Amino acid sequence: MAATTQTFSETWHRIARARVSLRPSVRTRRVHFRGERWHVLEDPFSNQFYRVRPAAYDFLARLDGRRTVEECWLESLEVHPDEAPGQEEVVQLLAQLFHGNLIRSDLSPDSAAAFQRFRKRRHREIKTNLQSILFSRLPLLDPDPFLKRTLPFASWLFNKFGLVLWLGVIGAAIKVAIDHWPELTSSSQSVIAPGNLPLLYVSLAFIKLIHELGHGYACRRFGGEVHVLGIMLLVFTPVPYVDASASWRFRSKWQRVVVASAGVYVELLMASVAVFVWASTGSGLVHSIAFNLIFIASVSTILFNVNPLLRFDGYYILSDLIGVPNLNQRANRQWKHLLEHTGFGIRRSVSPANSWREAAFYLIWGAAAWVYRLFLFAGILLFVADRFLLLGILIAITGVITWVFVPLFRGIDFLARNSRLERHRSRAIGVTLAIIAVVVTPLCLIPFPHSFSAPGILRSVDYNVVFTESPGTVSEIRVHSGKTVSKGETVVALINPALELEARGLAA
Repeated sequence: MAATTQTFSETWHRIARARVSLRPSVRTRRVHFRGERWHVLEDPFSNQFYRVRPAAYDFLARLDGRRTVEECWLESLEVHPDEAPGQEEVVQLLAQLFHGNLIRSDLSPDSAAAFQRFRKRRHREIKTNLQSILFSRLPLLDPDPFLKRTLPFASWLFNKFGLVLWLGVIGAAIKVAIDHWPELTSSSQSVIAPGNLPLLYVSLAFIKLIHELGHGYACRRFGGEVHVLGIMLLVFTPVPYVDASASWRFRSKWQRVVVASAGVYVELLMASVAVFVWASTGSGLVHSIAFNLIFIASVSTILFNVNPLLRFDGYYILSDLIGVPNLNQRANRQWKHLLEHTGFGIRRSVSPANSWREAAFYLIWGAAAWVYRLFLFAGILLFVADRFLLLGILIAITGVITWVFVPLFRGIDFLARNSRLERHRSRAIGVTLAIIAVVVTPLCLIPFPHSFSAPGILRSVDYNVVFTESPGTVSEIRVHSGKTVSKGETVVALINPALELEARGLAA
């Protein structure tokens, strides 16, 4: 939860007299991010986590259900005059906890209306998730009892012995892969052949299940609980996922890093074992399964999982290492702040960054992530469309709706109705049109080709197929391409030793 600099809030009078308190079920834990102390609030029922500053937590701890919000805030302001949360931050903080069902209150309907804009934001997030056809999740069951019972068989993976063994297996697998590199590259040409697709998907589901169980076991290894195992729709492909967000309450960032990297850790271990199986077997089902596991683990790890520009394992590893949770949201908010403050002239816009270096990092990371996702989507689209045109068209339509039309309609709604633009609406519209012109004009000037080249076969309307009644080996080609031949003319001379031997026997 980011702090805001506004001491006073227009909606403060609606909640000032309310009496609220944290629910007894809420768990709290102190953690350190980037050398600073924070408090993490955990709801064990919804498995949601909220990070607050020490001064904000001091205010929350004073809410006992007997004193009013204003009394607790004034008391907190007296104790921490420089660090106490402002009224706007208190409103946002209580709104998020209210909708997360972490507080008990006697809020009147008028007081609850102060949280209306945050409720609308929550509804927009839910609507966005429903619109995201490419990435959606369906929880199925609670894997925690299973993980707890089987943890003794897997915990060795996350100690020093397991790490040394992992490094040895990975190193040996790399050596085998280098020795068989030509065979590996030639086999990859047919990996998405129609006949291999069922096997490819089964291999994908299996290795992703192992991947997610790795997260679950690592989280359990350090005392966390994992209560959600479900199916995630990843570019129209159902794959397993687990919710290991309980690692948020770990005090050590290195434990959080281990949990975030555990999926790739066990996935690469499985891929290494698959390399040994593939290299030691001949053509067959086992050989094909092993190669599919190798392909999926290598491609998904390099392009997706370890890449910090996508919201997969590498993203969370980076977030934990630099101590910045919700990095993607912060980068988006920083770009929005830059547009509002510099472009639209909204001086009240608040940056999520605490320094210019942090702001620059958010801007660079956000731009790099957007460009990489665009090129990755384009690459996947072209790769799929080249082999399955209809599926490629469907992915293209979905991408255009998600990344063009939805943001466009949101932008129009923001420009037309947002109250923050009351005095800056004309400037905001002008700046927006200028940005669109800067982006669209170069695209209109690029000389895109009006035709394309593709391989084809040219056949005569009238043609005859020439074939032999007996097999043989070509010994001589007596005509060349483009030459006109007549009926009875020899085109190709063949040799068949068996027929020659039989002919000599008959002649004798």
